[in-house]
Order: sequence, then C-alpha cells, then structure tokens
Amino acid sequence: MSLFLNLYIYIYIIMLDYFAFTLITSFIWGIMSLSSSAMGFHIVEGAAFLKSLFYGLSSLPFFLLFKKEIKKDVNYMVKNQPKLLSIAIILFIMGGAVAQYCYYSAINLSNRHAHIVVTITHTLPVVFAVIGSYFLLGEEINKETIVGISFVIIGVIIMKMFGKKRDINKN
Repeated sequence: MSLFLNLYIYIYIIMLDYFAFTLITSFIWGIMSLSSSAMGFHIVEGAAFLKSLFYGLSSLPFFLLFKKEIKKDVNYMVKNQPKLLSIAIILFIMGGAVAQYCYYSAINLSNRHAHIVVTITHTLPVVFAVIGSYFLLGEEINKETIVGISFVIIGVIIMKMFGKKRDINKN
C-alpha cells in the first residue's frame, strides 16, 4: 500500500506544471522561514549551522532518487562548464555560509520583527536574479517585470523607512 501511494504521489507531482511547482516551493519555503525565524530569535550561529546541516541531509534522499541523472549532470558540468561549476561551488559554499550567518544575525537583532527580515531577504534576491539574468544571461526584461521589481524595491524602502525601529537599550 505504501509503495502504491508513493508511486501515485510521484506520478502526480511529475504531471504538475511550472507554476504549481512554484506555488508548492513558495509554501514550503514560507513554512521553513517561520521555523528559521523562530530559531533566529534565540540563537545565531547554531541556527545557521542547523539549517545548513539539515539542507545537506535533505539532499541525500534526492540524490538516491535521482542518482543517475545527477551523475550525468555533474559529469556534463565538469566536462563542458568547469569554470561555471567552480564559481558555483565557491559561491554556494562561501556565499551560503555568510548569507546564513547574516540572515540569523538580522533576525536575532530585529527585536521580534522577523517579518521584515524575511520579507526583504526573500524578495530582494528575486530582484537581483532578474537584473543579473538580464546582464549576465542576456534574458529580456519586459515592462511588467520592471513594474514588479519597482514595487518590490519601493516596498523594501517603505519597510526600512517606516518599519519599527529597534530600541538598542532593550534586550
């Protein structure tokens, strides 16, 4: 019965389109952000370590499920895109560690205003990715995208200017 249920879920998930996957990802990351924020209120370094550790552990079932495809993809990158792979490895390891530390430090210092930290740290990367895609990957940006990016940037500015300030005298 369990195998049948797993197979059904696997087939159903494969049939979803990109937008459904996007919504599922957003929901899961939203839940994960809540737990990250809760940890960040209490600890910084430990939270960054635990999140990285659990991300690493969560990749094991993914590897076991898609072992053949992953080996093929990694071999392709090693042979055909070694410079890109090297840059990605450096950015993932160094950037990931610094970003996690800064994220939890921001939450810890936010004086229970993690919603501001989470909103900014989850929206600005999208803006940076879209702009980077335009300049580095040659992707086109349409007017609607520019309007959306503008709303995000204006929202971040409003949160910074009018959000609650931290009283450094309080603990």
